[in-house]
Amino acid sequence: LRQCVADHSSCGTRNHGVKLPSRLLELHSNAIRLREACEVSRNMKYATLSHCWGPRGVEAKLTKELLEDFRANIRPESLPRTFQDAISITRRLGLAYLWIDSLCIIQDDPVDWEKESISMSEVYGNSWVNIAASWAKDCSEGCLYRSNPKIDRFQVEVKAWQDRQVRLQTLEVIPANMVLNSISMSVLSDRGWVLQERLLSPRTLHFTKAQIFWECNTLLGCESFPNGVPACTTVSDIHIVKNNLSEQWHRIITKYTRCNLTQRRDVLVAMSGIIKRLQEQRQDICVAGIWRQDPEMQLLWMRSPSDVQKARYLYTAPTWSWASSQGPIQQQE
Repeated sequence: LRQCVADHSSCGTRNHGVKLPSRLLELHSNAIRLREACEVSRNMKYATLSHCWGPRGVEAKLTKELLEDFRANIRPESLPRTFQDAISITRRLGLAYLWIDSLCIIQDDPVDWEKESISMSEVYGNSWVNIAASWAKDCSEGCLYRSNPKIDRFQVEVKAWQDRQVRLQTLEVIPANMVLNSISMSVLSDRGWVLQERLLSPRTLHFTKAQIFWECNTLLGCESFPNGVPACTTVSDIHIVKNNLSEQWHRIITKYTRCNLTQRRDVLVAMSGIIKRLQEQRQDICVAGIWRQDPEMQLLWMRSPSDVQKARYLYTAPTWSWASSQGPIQQQE
């Protein structure tokens, strides 16, 4: 984290006085309190959490009735394990503020939810680091596991071409799909909202069952390879496009349509952060998921042949938009 902030120019560091989320969890000492943005210094660093709600949802959530209670005090033991782990991680990183969706957005206030959901570009984009509970199916499982960054090492005789001498050399063996299996195939990566959280965050710590992975615009590393995973490993499309969102829109939506959304009506809302970021970069307008400047190629999409189209219960977008499909799509390159 220190190296990224100091040396990674492509990751960028926040300008002073950036827009903070409307609410943040304050983690000073042993107390946890909900704070409004106006109560927090605009230069304050904060972490965010990416997690799965799970089929039963989240019991610990902010409501209109609990707003004043949360401002006074939030008992740590009342929070699910993933939230407790995220609080511990945030404190260990030396940060005093944390953003968690269910605790910082008023869940029974449609107006607040709509206002906050379209601000995800700033919430995640301005965060210092994003904590990803990659393998927790719901918020009760937690994200801290016993680390096991195993690397098999063995010695073989290798002939050096320069002096034609045979000598012993130690080789390290790792699965070529180590990153794919740990991050891209994780439970969390199947969630639709998480795609923009991963793409918008300048830095993400992926907590997996085997080890912790670090991902920023410059470096993809892990406990086994803190200076970067070897070039021979297979990384996901998402890491490749992370630093070039504008040119990779088709890859982003192809991946996105393979993710799951609890509420189908959120199909465009869950991409609003990326769309907002790209509108600023491209100086363009996005209409129902299609960019106005070059619509022709974007309209050349089709449902994935392997997908069985579900009955359409809810209007989400015009039929010419990929957002109207309920399953995976393919695009003409």
